[in-house]
Amino acid sequence: QLMLVGGEIDVHNSFERIFTVFIQIVGMIAGSTLVSFLSAKMVEWQMAMRDNKKSRRMLRQFLRENNVMRFAVRIQQQVVERQTQMHRLVEDEVPALRLLSNSLLQELRYEMYRPTFSQHPLFRVWMRTDRKMVLRLCNESLDVVMHRAQDHVFHAGYRAEDMYFLVTGTLSYTQDSDFFNCEVITEQVDSNHWLCEAALWVEWTHVGKAEAETDCQVLRVSAEGVVRALEGHRFVREITVDYCRQ
Repeated sequence: QLMLVGGEIDVHNSFERIFTVFIQIVGMIAGSTLVSFLSAKMVEWQMAMRDNKKSRRMLRQFLRENNVMRFAVRIQQQVVERQTQMHRLVEDEVPALRLLSNSLLQELRYEMYRPTFSQHPLFRVWMRTDRKMVLRLCNESLDVVMHRAQDHVFHAGYRAEDMYFLVTGTLSYTQDSDFFNCEVITEQVDSNHWLCEAALWVEWTHVGKAEAETDCQVLRVSAEGVVRALEGHRFVREITVDYCRQ
């Protein structure tokens, strides 16, 4: 009789004895692995909870020291709410990506942003005409920003230096009557749409504000970066000039 686990197991020959021992060893390994995994997850959860409590404690101290306690409830409620929400990872939050070569990182960014760019007629022409130029654009002129609900993407009255592609989520754009002689107009912007294209071609000032209605991933394209990317690509530059004049 073997009693390596709870209960007695009767074996009648060598084969059954070897098979029983093998199954028990596999069971012990699987059990210990499961216990280790659950223990690690528990420790990870406890550390996250400790960090959250520490950050909230420091926030309360900051508010108290700066005598802004009348905002304390609203601020702490939003912090607690956002700490419990999951959000999409952005490139800066993945340290392993720093190990990639520059060329491979360019290819990765191109594949990530290609579906978004393909929604815009000019960017779609760029991709079909000069892939190298778009690779340079992806490497030097793009920035991915995560916005939580109620975050402002930009405000009226500020100089527009970027074009924005909404990758995921929903924004609301409200035109400011102080900058535009019209009634206040609010439009909903859904994913795969863009804002402030004019910032790429002219000196532009925002005449409205954009606010996240839900958690949003926004792809920000630098106007200066587009100009740099077009340098040395005469044919693409001529296509772009014709597009701007239309």
